[in-house]
This record gives sequence, structure tokens and C-alpha cells, in this order.
Amino acid sequence: MSTLAKVDFTNGRVDRIKTDGEYADTDVKYLRLYVTGGGAVKNWGIYKWIRARKCAVRRSIGSYQDWPVDEARQKAKDIYAALKEQAQAAPKPVVTTLGAALDEYTRSLKLNKRKQPRWADETFRRKGVYDDWLERPMGNITAIELEGRQSKIAKERGPTAATRALKVFRAVYAYAIRRKLFRGDNISL
Repeated sequence: MSTLAKVDFTNGRVDRIKTDGEYADTDVKYLRLYVTGGGAVKNWGIYKWIRARKCAVRRSIGSYQDWPVDEARQKAKDIYAALKEQAQAAPKPVVTTLGAALDEYTRSLKLNKRKQPRWADETFRRKGVYDDWLERPMGNITAIELEGRQSKIAKERGPTAATRALKVFRAVYAYAIRRKLFRGDNISL
């Protein structure tokens, strides 16, 4: 299928389409007619960007022989309305706190029998490192705050402790992003 042609669908016009491709209705803009086999096979579908889902959705309606134009339009409207309703009813994403991500990361290290499975947990929870950030949502921590905290750790505990703390912070953020616990950037990079 090559380019998208816009057609005011009528039963007569659809019957005359013989060129393979994807055709969009001018009335119900997300209704599509997919033609293959030199016009021998014609199927209805919808293609619509759903803002709440943040992605395009394709759904099949059926064969042109089974669904005349008016019925296909109505079915497309019904499917779209259901998709919109499902997207709006979807639960809000859970806000992951730094402490929850740390717990998941530590659990993962233990399950995979990694060396030093508690190093992240012990470093994070040490007073004056990140212990007061554990209840904060990961998206609310800024790179400037992290930089300030790193300076504080370096001043109070030395550069080696600051480097170790930053390694842990990076590892926890990277794990949370990889496991889709957090949608955002790793601010420690």
C-alpha cells in the first residue's frame, strides 16, 4: 500500500476502485478502505490518533462486501467512541517514588544473586545521602538538586563517597526507566 487517497465514499465509488492502496473517507476521516489484489479484496478499518493513549490505533471493521458504506461509517464511529472511552477510563499512571524504585532495584539484585545486593540500599539510606528523598516522586527531583546534594556529600564525606552515591543514584534511575517504573530522563547523566 502506497499513498493515502481521500475519497467521498459511496457504494458506487468504492465498487469502481481497482488500484491497491489505502483510501480515507472525506466524511468520517478515520474510516479507511484497504484495497489489494487489483481491487478484488476491499476491507474496512479505522486509523485514528488517540490523544489519551498517545498513539495511533488501527482496528479492522470487515470486508466491503459485508459492510456497505453507511454501515461502515457508523461502525467506525462506534469503535472510535469505545476507544476514546477506554482511553479516558484508563487508570492514571502510578507515581514512583525514589524509595519504591530503590526497593525494586535491591530486590532485583537479590533475585539475580548479584554481588553486593544491599550496596544501593545501604548507600541511599545513609543519613545525609539521599535518605530524605526516598518519599519524593522521581519526576520531582531536578538535576540542580542532585548537583547540590553531590556537593554536600563531597564536602561532608569526601569525593569517593559522593562518587559512590552518584553511581547508586544512576543505577536506580536507569533500572526504573528500563523497567518502566518511571517515564522520564535519568537526571544523573
